[in-house]
Amino acid sequence: MEASLGKGGGSARPSRQDRPQRLGNRLAQRILGRFPEEAFGLDGRLRDWRDGLVRGVDPDLVPDDPKLKERLRLPLSGAALAVNSFAPWQATPGELELLGLNRFDELRFHIRCPTGVRGTPPRLELLARAGRRLVGVVALGFDYLAQPRTRLSAAYWRRAERGAAEPWLALLRELDEGARLRHVDLAALARLALGLAHSFPDRPGTLVYLYLEPAGDPLPSPFQRHRDELALLARRFARTPIAFRYGSFSSLWRSWRQRRRPVWASPLAAALADRYEVGGHADDPKASDLEA
Repeated sequence: MEASLGKGGGSARPSRQDRPQRLGNRLAQRILGRFPEEAFGLDGRLRDWRDGLVRGVDPDLVPDDPKLKERLRLPLSGAALAVNSFAPWQATPGELELLGLNRFDELRFHIRCPTGVRGTPPRLELLARAGRRLVGVVALGFDYLAQPRTRLSAAYWRRAERGAAEPWLALLRELDEGARLRHVDLAALARLALGLAHSFPDRPGTLVYLYLEPAGDPLPSPFQRHRDELALLARRFARTPIAFRYGSFSSLWRSWRQRRRPVWASPLAAALADRYEVGGHADDPKASDLEA
């Protein structure tokens, strides 16, 4: 679900639709500016994936998956956010609290979820198991301000009929294939819901959507609209076979900072905030003129 937040060229005044992307670019560049310039190669990625880990996350905690490690070279990728946030919890999954979900038995990263439809299957950044219940985590930086909209082939629609993912496809139809959602890629989420339902039949599942957003109140309007769209999905899928919850990484990390156990949880949350938290208004006088 990631998309490029690269800088565009040309001298024409950006369209109103471009402004959320420009705001995302600005915030992303401020985070990347916290790395030394020499840490990046000519391809714009970190030379060493280990440099993308926040303090307190040992490289030995990262699964030996070459594709995952390659994605860790992008500090704002969903993989980097998920590994930095959850890798230390692998040893004590039962102590993890995730948007009201808990009692986990196992955490796994970068998991393929075949949908039963030909083609490359979608991936979850994290799959957490609590008994029979499965929780699939979607992690986003500021990608949702610019990501292209996913299109589903007819095969997906046929596969989802009368299955656990059917409510997701039903809402997608109601919203004209997601066109009425500006910042949430509903089709991509529906594809993941179908993957969970197909890969783990007869097991209850929840999609958890975690995302970066700037600190400060009020939020710039693109971020507030993103929240509003997520709230619509949470209401719609509260009691469906594949349920939906959402929250910002910042709010999750704040909840960890208040914990006494495990002893590393609060320092980890502080390290994550130091790496990823940026203001949307107070420390960026140009942010307001980028709102949509």
